[in-house]
Amino acid sequence: MGRVTRGDDIDATAAADGTMATDGNDAGGAPGSSAAADRRSLWRGFVVAVVAVLVLTLGVGLLAELVRPGADPRPAGSAGAAAPSPAPTTSNPSTDALASQVQRVLDRRAAALAAGDLAGWLTPLDPAATEFVGRQREAFAVLRELDVRTVRWTVARVLAQTAAGLSRVEVAGEWTVPGVDPAPAPFVTVFTVRSASSAPSSWPSTGSTATSTTISSTISSTPVLVDDDDPGTTRQAFDLTGAQVVRHGRAIVLGTAPSDRLEFYARAADEGLGEVSRVWTPVPTRVLVLAPATGAELRTLSGRVPASGDQVAAVTYGSVAQGRTARGDRVILNPTAWDRLSAAGREIVVTHELTHVSVRASTTHAPPLWVSEGFATWVAYRAHPVDEGRTAGPAVEHARSGEPQQLPAEGAFSSGDVDLAYAQAWTACRYLADRSGPAALVDLSRRVGAGESLAAALHASTGLTEQALVTGWSRSLQSSDSSGPP
Repeated sequence: MGRVTRGDDIDATAAADGTMATDGNDAGGAPGSSAAADRRSLWRGFVVAVVAVLVLTLGVGLLAELVRPGADPRPAGSAGAAAPSPAPTTSNPSTDALASQVQRVLDRRAAALAAGDLAGWLTPLDPAATEFVGRQREAFAVLRELDVRTVRWTVARVLAQTAAGLSRVEVAGEWTVPGVDPAPAPFVTVFTVRSASSAPSSWPSTGSTATSTTISSTISSTPVLVDDDDPGTTRQAFDLTGAQVVRHGRAIVLGTAPSDRLEFYARAADEGLGEVSRVWTPVPTRVLVLAPATGAELRTLSGRVPASGDQVAAVTYGSVAQGRTARGDRVILNPTAWDRLSAAGREIVVTHELTHVSVRASTTHAPPLWVSEGFATWVAYRAHPVDEGRTAGPAVEHARSGEPQQLPAEGAFSSGDVDLAYAQAWTACRYLADRSGPAALVDLSRRVGAGESLAAALHASTGLTEQALVTGWSRSLQSSDSSGPP
């Protein structure tokens, strides 16, 4: 992940073309072009960054995340999403009354979830909306399987009303996965609501006579929820219909992908978190990884992976605000990447993403992209060694070309020679670790993550100026042995 506005954050991992063999074995994989990153605003303050991590065809090549950087509301900060802060609206007695009624409905649904009451969860839904009722039944099952007891909704505003008695109501939500989320993760849902005056007189069968009787006695003043399928809705893990949950150590994998994939990724995530913890502490107590079965599910969950994004191998979706650590980070895996990556490539992708998750969970400011991406790649390659001579190729070629050498700028990670930018970021971090020790590189990442300037953090961690870093790093690339400092 990189330096983007702390709004909703999506970290995407993609496969790039190229061939390489390790230990004489070609791991193979279908070649493809690097996926373009996309960063667009969601609802008031929600910002999504699609970050592509490039993996060479054997699955263990250079990881490169493509970020389109933008303004960060904090002094410096990594991507994520702040909780919704609705814009002021003019008071309207009609919409105010509807908002209050919808709020009461949502409060009852929250109480029903906490009590394990499926009937109470489903009763406020329009019985004619069978697809919506079915999805909500599945959502309840997923939430309970994840041991989630707390989901809260707060009505933000009524967006529109129609003569047919239907309204679009924008709601700020938050939920907490026990053991995964130290603080509630925010999201936005836009419900279509049928007003009380046009509500049906029948309710979905829930199996609870007492609850149905209670609700039906107050139907005249209670609106019903018709749907939440709206562009303004940010989908969450519990929206993954028909999902299974696999747990392994500190990893929870939820998905509709085949069971063997869920089990593989659960082991990889648990082991990857362990590898990250050898370098960076603290790491999250547990992580949640989502493994959808289809590209459509991936796009629904991420909200920003394009239909043409087959090269994207994973996205990390999280929420952060100025001066705060990340909330609700989820790694979402692209099912189409499974066949293109070797087992080692899949493990590298997971470790890389979990490095970002761990750093974001314990820092409050975004580092320069070259530090963020170089560090995550360095951690992943440290855990899963690669042919560094081949992987560093773009950076070595550039250093020997006679072109002026400099650390990659923010814009280099979203346009131009992206492979070069990520190769340079990784080799610069590798140079610092080799020259000053791994602890110095970790300290640099912590310092910029705490808000120190790059110049101050670099000098405190390594004793170098930026120019001295560039000079030494460039010489190391130009030398016949580019794996360490000159």
